[in-house]
Amino acid sequence: MNIRGQIGEEVLQPELASSKYGRGGFEFDGDSGSLQEGYIPEENIPYDLDAGNQGFDGFAIDNDGNLVVIETKTTNSNGRITNSGVFGDTLSDGERQMSDVWIEDRLEELVQNADTDEQKAFIRRLADDNGPNAIDITERGGEIQFNGVNQGEVRKELFAYQDGEQTGELASTGIRQANPRKPTLDNVEIVKIGNVFDEI
Repeated sequence: MNIRGQIGEEVLQPELASSKYGRGGFEFDGDSGSLQEGYIPEENIPYDLDAGNQGFDGFAIDNDGNLVVIETKTTNSNGRITNSGVFGDTLSDGERQMSDVWIEDRLEELVQNADTDEQKAFIRRLADDNGPNAIDITERGGEIQFNGVNQGEVRKELFAYQDGEQTGELASTGIRQANPRKPTLDNVEIVKIGNVFDEI
């Protein structure tokens, strides 16, 4: 990951997401877990989300109880930040970032890699009727099986940081498409930051 992207994901994203959604979190007591509404700090998630390397950048639980999948982009280029050159790239596995298929495959990977009691508790909370209910799972003999994503309970948001002068429209309010293999967004948050990356 380049330093621009690292700053965006590790510094700017938590600040904006916490301000927007409040501070949430996941707590594990050795037996079960609880998931609080708000932005879930990376240190509370019992996984390496592989941020910056074709994985999730962050999670939040919004006021309606939906799971919000957050993608963060930082750029010094002008124009629409949702252009394919900045957002929605085709990745090495052939999928489009932030498409429904991409989200589902990565949530399925979390379920398949739930090896510890803490990770299993986190997955159960993502599937909780009283929580996000973002995924459908079944459990037998302590093993959790992924059955699918409840798309109506998952929202996708882009946090975009523009470093440099704005000369054109940065983004639409969102991108909605019928094709589950195309990138989609429910919301775009644009933050203009002033030339902080000049020396990078």
